[in-house]
Amino acid sequence: MDISREHFSKVCAPLQVKFKALLESTFAKAGISGKDVVVMDVFNSLAKTPWMLQTIEQILQCGHTKTGSDCRVRWVRDNGAGAALGAAYWAAGNKYVDNLVDTNPETRADELQAMAALDEGIGAIEAQEIDRRLMRAKLESFIFEMRQEALGSKAKLVQNPVQAGKVIKDAEAVLLQSRESTLEETRKMYQDFRAYFRESEPKLFEAVEAERVNRTEGLHKLSSRKMMDAVVRVIEEGGTAKLPDDVRLKRAKRDVEEAKQLVSSGQLELAELLGGRALTYLSDGGWATEDEKRTALAVQVECYLELARAKNLFAGEDRAVSDGHGILAEALENCGKALAIDAQNIEVLLQRAKTFMAMSDFTNAKKDVDNVLSLAPGNPTGSALQIEISSRQQA
Repeated sequence: MDISREHFSKVCAPLQVKFKALLESTFAKAGISGKDVVVMDVFNSLAKTPWMLQTIEQILQCGHTKTGSDCRVRWVRDNGAGAALGAAYWAAGNKYVDNLVDTNPETRADELQAMAALDEGIGAIEAQEIDRRLMRAKLESFIFEMRQEALGSKAKLVQNPVQAGKVIKDAEAVLLQSRESTLEETRKMYQDFRAYFRESEPKLFEAVEAERVNRTEGLHKLSSRKMMDAVVRVIEEGGTAKLPDDVRLKRAKRDVEEAKQLVSSGQLELAELLGGRALTYLSDGGWATEDEKRTALAVQVECYLELARAKNLFAGEDRAVSDGHGILAEALENCGKALAIDAQNIEVLLQRAKTFMAMSDFTNAKKDVDNVLSLAPGNPTGSALQIEISSRQQA
């Protein structure tokens, strides 16, 4: 289910204030200022959480550049690597501030309480989000089901097909535009939608409701998270096929735009998830018009491009060291799929050239760059890559 980065940052705003205070206190006790920090190692995925990364960058006074985050913020997979780096700094005569979650006796009780409060706060926000997204999943599932039944096997039960169709179409449109609705707002949409069919289309409502009760029997005993997963599975297994073409296109375009933002901010796993889901929306084909077909193909190219970018970045991260070549091969595969649709796409050709360069395959990288410059003479990225390839081949 959908949750945008902007929305999550908003609900985490109180935690961001506490996190900033914790960092400031730590540096103050160490007798250093943020701008004097040589490097900050951030364990696990915290460096990929936008509001946390933004807070760290503010403290270090380094900011975000066009080429990515300041190199002083570094993602470290395990604590052992962090300890080794700390020892190196100490040996070089530089001050090293130990892991913030170290539980040795030097960490004061109030600091541990502050960190525990942060952890509890994140848990509470996650619980609220699960409830909100569960309600949204229920609404989406019910809309899908009503569309299928009202236009399919139970069409004879519909008393006013024109109005029922309009209500379903309007609900789908609202669902697309209300990704950040609160739990209360989503619950009201769900109740209003059900109320219309219960009161205006009672035969259809009762038939659908009876089947839903049988199918979802026992779900109420599950936790909110597991219940949401069960409802989402129903949507993923059959929901896409029930969507009209225009809605599938809108959802695919929305997902690929979000994937672009996520790749830029380093949230690569979620970017891959959204890119894959966008492709699922487009997989059935059967577009009614040539315009829809062209749009769908263009969005597919964008999906494969973002998936390739995500793979390329992922291959360069610490955790990918053991399988970097395999991940880059997946990036090439995505580029190939995009070029099979649009063989002269400049962005895809440039991305494939970068992937070849990461694999030290400068011959194929040069071919792609030459192709770009023949299609778009003077392309700045292509020209820069041409110089870099020539330099690295001579090295």
